[in-house]
Amino acid sequence: MKKIVFISLMLFMMILIVNPLFISASDIKVRVAVEEANIRLNPDMTGSVITTVPLGAVLDVRNKKGDWFEVNLPPDDRGFVRQGFIHSSLVEVLSDTPQEKEPEPKPVRIPQVQPQREEPRQVYQTQPKYRVMDTGTKFKLLGGLSLGSEYHSDTDYQGYYEDDWRKYQMGLVGGIGIESGGTIGVEMDVLYFQKGVKYEASVAQGGETIDADVSLVIDEISVPVMLKIKFIPGTTPFLLAGGEVAYILSSKINWNYELSSGYSESGTEDIIERINRLDYGAVFGAGFELYTGGTTFVIEGRYYYGLANLIKEEEKETPDEYVKTKTIAFTAGIKF
Repeated sequence: MKKIVFISLMLFMMILIVNPLFISASDIKVRVAVEEANIRLNPDMTGSVITTVPLGAVLDVRNKKGDWFEVNLPPDDRGFVRQGFIHSSLVEVLSDTPQEKEPEPKPVRIPQVQPQREEPRQVYQTQPKYRVMDTGTKFKLLGGLSLGSEYHSDTDYQGYYEDDWRKYQMGLVGGIGIESGGTIGVEMDVLYFQKGVKYEASVAQGGETIDADVSLVIDEISVPVMLKIKFIPGTTPFLLAGGEVAYILSSKINWNYELSSGYSESGTEDIIERINRLDYGAVFGAGFELYTGGTTFVIEGRYYYGLANLIKEEEKETPDEYVKTKTIAFTAGIKF
């Protein structure tokens, strides 16, 4: 009986002596100090590699055998915790629990990756782009003055050459326009247009001197359709060429006579019923556009050469009698 009690006491003392070692070992943690460390099946450099752990991984130590730590590995996908051995030169100890002094592990030199020197990038300056020719539809408002004249079959009057009497009849022109863009576009306008002609003469007749002032004033709604040719995008000169169709709203003759004897006479005659109300002809012109970013300012000059005979057939004195208009117009406007 005494022998059994003695053996039990000895076992209890051994447990008390050994147990602190297990507690001490289980409290130790190590951290991997290299880029990648091998975990081996046996505490030997020739032992099989179970797995590898990355830099910074923290492992629980179960026991220590010489230069080797027996560590717990993270649970696998089934929850089993495996053990393996890692060499002390590959880790640093994190626990402060007193333990048997071991030779310090050799420092592991981790190769430093030098940052790649970035070459300075060459900076290219973007060259200013040329303005692209506008291809959109544009609207235009314009207004100005007209200088009307005419040409007809009789070039003289009782021996006097009419070109010496003929003057320009000043009038108004204005309206709206629409045009397509591009280098070659089409423009169509709807204009109020005053045409006509003026004669100023001084004639000696029957011992009297007659000073005469006669003007023909024609009011039209004119629709010119023209090709428009531009030379460069943005601010540019341009050319116009096309035709015109017009409807005559009114036509009047205004006159004033003064005789050297002191007699004078003036008046107005409406001749709209004596003329054809359809006028048409050719149009030629040129101008300049000033582009300012959103709005374009336009100045231009046009020459309207009438081709329609304004005299009605029943009003002709001879079969080949004709009266046709010719007008110069100067306008300014804005395009948007």
